[in-house]
Amino acid sequence: MVKRFQIILVLLGAAVVLPFITGMYPTVTFPREYIDVHVYPDHVSVEGRYVYKNPFPFPVLQGFHYPLPVDEKHPMTEGVYAEVLEPERKVVPIKHIFEKFLFEVWFRGREESTILVMYDQLSLDRTGTYIITSTKEWKNPLNYALYRIFPHGVKLISSNYALTSHKTGYQSFERKDFMPEEDWHFTWELITEHKGEAE
Repeated sequence: MVKRFQIILVLLGAAVVLPFITGMYPTVTFPREYIDVHVYPDHVSVEGRYVYKNPFPFPVLQGFHYPLPVDEKHPMTEGVYAEVLEPERKVVPIKHIFEKFLFEVWFRGREESTILVMYDQLSLDRTGTYIITSTKEWKNPLNYALYRIFPHGVKLISSNYALTSHKTGYQSFERKDFMPEEDWHFTWELITEHKGEAE
């Protein structure tokens, strides 16, 4: 009877501890993100800076899967790069399994960490999507989010989120207490095409 009770205690303890040491579930919080999208005639380059915080006084391992908008017009990228920027810079190994990019990061107790993720993706129809509805997986809205888009040799012609134009040429939108209901979709055209139509 005592042995059975000990086994039950071990199983219960494992059920509590397992998510923290395997990164199976969101154990850290996700308060902020800063996204830069660079748009070129035939592809986009994305640089995302994501801020996470460990709310616990002990270390935890958090697993991440990075979603990409893949379809026949937007083929799978050849690779994704990830790096911890703060508190200490460190390249993060990424696994590509069943068209998902997976990585893990250790967080010290109460530690806040900024993670950089970058990728390029071809666009065969001059449209792009950045997935932001994945925020729902973290169960809480973002405290703050900033999204910037930089055209390079192209003219942006649509965005489902209203954009503010800046003198240096980029456009942006920002949100507070943000739980996205739809992903960010945008389209563009070549500047030469636009000029030709005006003439």
